[in-house]
Order: sequence, then C-alpha cells, then structure tokens
Amino acid sequence: MGFTVVDEDYEPSITSCTSTSTSWIVVSDSYCFMLDDIFKTRNHGVDLFIKGSALMKGSQVLAVDDETMLTVVQKPEVREATEVVDLRAGHAMLRVTLDHPVCVPDGHGEFCMTDACYIPAGALKEGDLVVLESGEPAPLTEVCRKQGVCDVLKIVFDQNMPIAVFSEPPSILSKGFKKKPVRRGGMCSRSRPAGDGQNSIPNTAGRLSD
Repeated sequence: MGFTVVDEDYEPSITSCTSTSTSWIVVSDSYCFMLDDIFKTRNHGVDLFIKGSALMKGSQVLAVDDETMLTVVQKPEVREATEVVDLRAGHAMLRVTLDHPVCVPDGHGEFCMTDACYIPAGALKEGDLVVLESGEPAPLTEVCRKQGVCDVLKIVFDQNMPIAVFSEPPSILSKGFKKKPVRRGGMCSRSRPAGDGQNSIPNTAGRLSD
C-alpha cells in the first residue's frame, strides 16, 4: 500500500493517496496510541494520512466505516506507559498498551461493534482471532509484550466508534480510545518487519484488514 503522511496543516492539492491493500487491526477509540501511529482523514474528497503526534483539538479522522468523521475533542495528552504489546496477524501489526481494546469476531466469526467484541490487548494470545479492516477474522501469529518506559498519546474523540489506525507499514486495528504515541528509540521504536506496506486500524471500536 502506498500513502502520504501529512501534517495537520496539509495542502489537499499535493497530498493525495492511493491505497491498493490494507492490513489493519480494529481497535476502540479514546485509548492511548503510539506517537507514530497513523490515522486516515479526508479533505475535499481526498484521502490523507496523519500521524497521531500531529493531531490537535478539532482534528478529524475517519472511523472504520470509511464515512464517519470523528473529531478530537481535547488536546491530545502524552502519557507514560511501562509496558506495551506487539500484535501480529500475518502482515498486519499493531503496538498498543495492555488495556487497549482490540476487536475480535463474535460467536459466529463475524465483525461486531458491541462491547463483548472487544478484548484488552494484554489478554490476547497467539492463535486468537482479531478483526481486520476488511471485516474478516485473522489469527494472531505473534504476541510479544515489551517492558520499559514509553510515551503514548491519549486521544479523545467525540464518538465511540472503531477507528482506522495504521502502523508503518504493516498495521493492526485496535479499539479507538486514544492512540498511544511512542518514544523514538528503545521499546517505543517500532520494528519494521519485511512486508508489503500494509496498514492497521484502531477504532473507537476498531478492526484489522488484509
């Protein structure tokens, strides 16, 4: 997948984006996100991508339905986390705090947005199914906890809906509370595994896409 990351004061005429494939894990909103997590937004019909660290009060990002615009209702707050977990489902990868809700399929193996379909990332294990942005379930192929001080970003949105959040380049969707930012270097420096540059999405209720 190819995409252009822009700053909050982007110029729509020169930041268009084309997407050929995605691997997003759906998450809930209003939780902590990594500082380098990428959110999808839209301006005058043009899809753009912006890092969580560039969001501010009044910024808007797209929910996982690719239609609803969610507004950041207060200034994003940088917080300190002492442990995060890396989730991988094929090419999709997501790093979140242990309490960040990740979308899982219902009893019929389908995507749903009820509270019962969200599990804290720290409770997931290899083999568990998570939901991709496409709505399809995918098994976790790797679950790795990492301890150490790390900066994360708490973002509060005006609606409790799943959010499309990307990790560069492979990503997983997680529930969109606040996306957590991570410090450069050390635990917070996300590794870049070989892949096709697919994304992952967190939501105020989120999911993964392949």
